[in-house]
Amino acid sequence: MKRISLDKAIKLILFMYILSIYLFTYREGLFVVSNGIALMFIIAVFVKILAFKSVIVFNRFLLYQVFFIFICVASYFYAVKPNNAITDVRTLALIFIVMFTIVNYIDTKERLFWAVKSFIVSGFIASIYIIAVSDFTVVVRYGSELGNTNAVGLMIGISLIFSINEYYREKKRRYLIAVLPMFIVIILTGSRKSLLFVIIAALFISYCRDNGSLKNKIKFLLISTIMLSLVYYLVMEVPIFYQVLGKRIESMIALFIGEGKVDRSTATRQYMIEAGIDLFKQRPFFGYGAQNYQVMFGMLTGMDRYSHNNFIELLVNVGIIGTFSYYLTNLRIVKDLLKFFKEYKNKDLIYAFIAVIFAYFLLGTALVYYDSKHFSFLLAIASVIPNVYYKEAKNENEYKLDLGE
Repeated sequence: MKRISLDKAIKLILFMYILSIYLFTYREGLFVVSNGIALMFIIAVFVKILAFKSVIVFNRFLLYQVFFIFICVASYFYAVKPNNAITDVRTLALIFIVMFTIVNYIDTKERLFWAVKSFIVSGFIASIYIIAVSDFTVVVRYGSELGNTNAVGLMIGISLIFSINEYYREKKRRYLIAVLPMFIVIILTGSRKSLLFVIIAALFISYCRDNGSLKNKIKFLLISTIMLSLVYYLVMEVPIFYQVLGKRIESMIALFIGEGKVDRSTATRQYMIEAGIDLFKQRPFFGYGAQNYQVMFGMLTGMDRYSHNNFIELLVNVGIIGTFSYYLTNLRIVKDLLKFFKEYKNKDLIYAFIAVIFAYFLLGTALVYYDSKHFSFLLAIASVIPNVYYKEAKNENEYKLDLGE
């Protein structure tokens, strides 16, 4: 009874924390609410570990993450602005504590799917909230009530991808119904990267699940073409969607083809990348110190800004060595998931998590996410998937042996 009550309490706290990431993390003055719930989650999990004398888990993903943080710590000693390195390390360390707690809490499929569904429900609630409070008489990038519109769009995008995956897994229409408001809000945020993220990840999941016969490949191609055409029509022809996002997509296309009008934001980000490449060439191995891209860019332009590019941000901050160590954590997870799939042929969550990691990797040219809470926590969850299934398979086999089967 004691174990059941504590488990229920921790599940509720975990849901509340994931929801708080969507509703409070990026809002000035309210992020302390999210941090407070995180502290509750950490304490509750460690009380459970102590109460039931559970074995503490420290997997290879966490080990690689410690190595990356150690490199950021070392960068303090040569950073152009050491205080920035301290700030970055503090953020990464706090995120790591929560990741460590997640890894030690999720040890059953029930808890694993609870975490995934918490992301879905949180994204749905955030979407309904944005639609409810937005003033559609004024055309702006909606969703700023919850913080940076790009961050909000990406978080809801993750919820949408998980919802699509759960529809494939459970064949329940409620997951498709949840997709509709989330997709609408992603467009309303005006976030190009969020829309691209959803398209890349959704196509990845659909292709992997339907891949096989020539018939399935043709079906995938036809459905994908129809869906992409529909998305393009909505963004470019529906007036409010065009004003919020369509124009921004036109500007992005103009940058790539070298024709048409490029908006100021796109041009500035292109310059940030070029400046970052020049800075990287001067200190390729160790960089200028954690969170010091903005310092160096400020010296060049008078504007302290991050690069909007995960690769450039890491290369300038901690050089090739630090960048490699960060992506090693991502690679380790993907490798373990693929190995697990090869052995067990289990698609439950494999495609969804690989799709998210793959899409983020591709979009790393347009966003900085190495210190992102929600992405870091997803990596932590993904890192335990193989062990959760191995453990349950082992328990089932032992149960069958006890029954004499």
